[in-house]
Amino acid sequence: MKTRNLLILIAFVVSLGFNVYSFNSGAQEVSPCDNTNRYINEVSGGGMEVAKSEIEQLVAGYRQAHIEDPTPYKTTGFILSKRIFDELFKDGDVNALSLNLIVDKDQLNIAVKSIKTTKTGIDKKTGSGLYILQTFCPDDCSAW
Repeated sequence: MKTRNLLILIAFVVSLGFNVYSFNSGAQEVSPCDNTNRYINEVSGGGMEVAKSEIEQLVAGYRQAHIEDPTPYKTTGFILSKRIFDELFKDGDVNALSLNLIVDKDQLNIAVKSIKTTKTGIDKKTGSGLYILQTFCPDDCSAW
């Protein structure tokens, strides 16, 4: 009898592990790798793969164009950690990020929100694994 009760308790604990809910949205959390509902009716717009030399040239050109920018919050790049992506993609229906530039305490930052869109297709041409993300604002940006 004790073994049966122990098995029921273990099954209950395991089932709780598969039914975790986000405190923020009430939506069931899924693995960030679970793409079951993310890419339905996909169209182009998720990004364009480009050669390393092209990316290097574009980044250098942008930095050169802004080298004398007098603003205290100038920047030419951002880093997004894998951990933030894991958090943002816990909702199994979202498939993209809305990024908005903000200035906070004289520092240029990015406000990031996960959204659902059909514009997730990636144009893969070069095999470089380097991408340019396309912009669609203001008509496609999600409201904060």
